[in-house]
Formats: sequence, structure tokens, C-alpha cells
Amino acid sequence: MTNGIARKLGYWCEVLGLDGHRVEVEVISPNQVTDEKGETGAHLVGGRRITEDSIVIFTTRRLREDDVVHELLHVRFPEMSEGEVRSETRSLRIARDLNFIGGFAKER
Repeated sequence: MTNGIARKLGYWCEVLGLDGHRVEVEVISPNQVTDEKGETGAHLVGGRRITEDSIVIFTTRRLREDDVVHELLHVRFPEMSEGEVRSETRSLRIARDLNFIGGFAKER
């Protein structure tokens, strides 16, 4: 895991109330994943809670920040639908970006 992803995981765990959780990223081969037709070679990013304070994010490709937010939302709020998680991922990223820009502008 790169330092950038580790920082993003730490930040978003704190924002989502998952601080104190250990999050691992496990890179898997696309050959371990099948698509809807049952053919191997599909891409996957998925997360799950392993224990009360341990989370694993599985991926076949390089993680983006949206992936991190999305998978942590699934773990934190398992009752949310896929559509709700997608919408909340966008909302959180926009709010974070606006806060960052607003904070930067105030300091100038």
C-alpha cells in the first residue's frame, strides 16, 4: 500500500467514525474474479469487515480515493444501497473539496 492510500484511508476512517480500525488492502488477480457471465478476468474493488475492528479492501487495480470512500461507506453503513453509497461518496468528496478550498482561501 502506498503512503498516499494509507493517508487517505486514515483520513476517511476518521471522517466516517472508523478510526481505530485496521484497514488492509489486498491486491488480487483479475483471474480470481468472474464477471456476470462467469468468465474470469473481471475487475473488482470490494471491502468487508473481517472482525469488529478490522477491514479488508480487495482490489484488482490501483485504488483511487473514491474507491476508499465508497468501500468504507459500505462497511460503516451496510444497510445503504449501492446507489445511496455512490451518492454519498460524491457528496463527501465534494464537501471535503469545498472545505479545503474554503480553508485555503481564508488563509490567503
